[in-house]
Amino acid sequence: YQVFVAFVFAGTSAGAVTILSSVPSAALSFFLPALTPLTWQFFRQGDDLGVAMGTMIVIFLGTLLFAVRHLHATTVESLHLQFTRLGLLDRLTTQTMDLENTNAALQEEIAKHQQTEQALRESEVLYRSLFEHSLDAILLTSPDGRIFSVNPAASHMFGRTVEEMCRAGRDACVDNTDPRLDIFLRQRANSGSYRGELNYKRKDGSVFPCEFSSVTFTDKTGSKRAVNIIRDITERKQAEETLRKAHEELEQRVQERTAELQVANQQLTAEVTERQRAEAEERARREAEKRAASEKQRARILRFAALGLSVL
Repeated sequence: YQVFVAFVFAGTSAGAVTILSSVPSAALSFFLPALTPLTWQFFRQGDDLGVAMGTMIVIFLGTLLFAVRHLHATTVESLHLQFTRLGLLDRLTTQTMDLENTNAALQEEIAKHQQTEQALRESEVLYRSLFEHSLDAILLTSPDGRIFSVNPAASHMFGRTVEEMCRAGRDACVDNTDPRLDIFLRQRANSGSYRGELNYKRKDGSVFPCEFSSVTFTDKTGSKRAVNIIRDITERKQAEETLRKAHEELEQRVQERTAELQVANQQLTAEVTERQRAEAEERARREAEKRAASEKQRARILRFAALGLSVL
């Protein structure tokens, strides 16, 4: 009967371990009152069975207390891990949201960057197309006269290859005897741009007039650069010269014709004056003849009248 009761208490105590392990002092308060009297009874019997049962209960009690302590530590650690996990989950959730927001911002930034790169590529293609197919010469230079790049129209205009022009520089392409060159360089240095006319020279040394515009700028490396757009105006100058000569010839002819007209007008005026004088003389002669005839008629009448009186 005592052995059966011992096993009942042992089972009950073992079952209470999981419930009371969260509070070790409560487990100890339960185990000691429950198992101590029975253990004491076994040891009081003094026989081998009693001592064995009492020893087993003491060992079982120690095992239960160790299990309670271990389970309590495990539970505490588990709870700590759970709370830590919850904190980590919160942090992970927060960081995930932050990462998602950052990723979205990065995606948007990447999209904008890609759009910018696409726009830059399209712009570069456009300007490269304008550079390559322009009928005017385009030169990328530095203010000190170095040439970095030229388009095909410039190469054709100056009769040089791109490499030759880049090696030769400004002095080989501009007529340095043109007095307007110093004005151009000074004005561009002061205002950053200039538009005007200059004489340029080809590889064969021939000089030709050009209309140009030049603008300085700072590139991405911080270096000063200049873009020069040059147009050969030889045909226009020739047309202007032809027009000027035609205008001068017309002016000469007008002056000659005016002189001829002035001479003719003077002659006509003289003729008119002479004719007016002749007409005046003719009118005076006729008036004199009329007066003479009138005097003769009057004298005749007077004679007839005198004769009539004498007859009477």
